[in-house]
Amino acid sequence: MKLKPYFEPYIKTGDAIYEIFGDDCEVVIHDLENLHEAVVYLRGNVTGRKLGAPVTDFILKEMKKAPDQIQDINGMITTAQNGKKIKTSIVFIRDENENIVGVFGINFDLTTAIQWQASLDQLLKTKDGDANVQEQYGNTIDEVFENIIDQTFREMDIHPPIRSKEQRQQLVRLLDQKGVFLIKNSTDRVAEILNVSKQTIYNDLDHK
Repeated sequence: MKLKPYFEPYIKTGDAIYEIFGDDCEVVIHDLENLHEAVVYLRGNVTGRKLGAPVTDFILKEMKKAPDQIQDINGMITTAQNGKKIKTSIVFIRDENENIVGVFGINFDLTTAIQWQASLDQLLKTKDGDANVQEQYGNTIDEVFENIIDQTFREMDIHPPIRSKEQRQQLVRLLDQKGVFLIKNSTDRVAEILNVSKQTIYNDLDHK
């Protein structure tokens, strides 16, 4: 089928687009001189049409507008007869007199993307209250200990030496809640950091 000269640039563009996006993409050119057999170029099979297929109802509706009121459309979501969700862009092709002579359309099948989105939503789904949980990944238990200590100081917006008994007891409570004292020799290390005795740490733990 020999196409009109003003369709030639769109054919090259259509070939390039299809080669990038592959089978999920369909590129089509409508020649509006014959609305009954408008499809004169077709790459891909998203909508199930073939060469010689008629113009779409949407294009017919647009053609009822005054030529200067017809605008290109980018990223419109449509639903095909087969139920596919399709993202569509439409460019109206005009001749040298600005008459609309054809339509260049790109249809992208969103089925795979929607399936991936559903899978990602399920993968990223969290239980209530878990979305902001932070977890420190240390290479040694000493690194884990130090990370918890540093993080807790930052949370309380304090740094050693701590002279307030209330702040010290609050810090010890937080460290205990975070499981620091399950680490071997942690009581001695916390006492050293706070410059108090080991017994003071025990007293603070009992005070909670």
